[in-house]
Amino acid sequence: MKLKFIKVNPIENMTIFIRNPIERFKQMDIAKEIMDSSHLQAEQVGFIEMEAGNQVHLQMMGGEFCVNATRSLAAVLVQESHPSVRKVNDEYFVEFSVSGTDEICLCRVRAIDNEFKYEVSLELHDDLKAEKAQLN
Repeated sequence: MKLKFIKVNPIENMTIFIRNPIERFKQMDIAKEIMDSSHLQAEQVGFIEMEAGNQVHLQMMGGEFCVNATRSLAAVLVQESHPSVRKVNDEYFVEFSVSGTDEICLCRVRAIDNEFKYEVSLELHDDLKAEKAQLN
């Protein structure tokens, strides 16, 4: 099987996004193989799933939520001018769902000097402390 993928390196957390539609029960086996040093070598794998109306879902290989992968995918979607991206002045806003949370993630992306700066906002459960994940 040929895989369409993107390899990103958010703060030394090598991540591979798989673009092919892969059934969830197969994702873990595929992720383990391509993470191996004899293949693409990465720390984690996320599967980009397209839903109705150009809605994007990021399914991490273990069903977890990952801030680094979330913000990296937001930058990829901005760079590719995905239809879900809204531009307001010099900022881009991207909403998509991510495994590990029932909330829709709202990501704010700014391109500064050929680099992306991100902010990810989402609601957390009442028993968790709310934090903002940001890279400056």
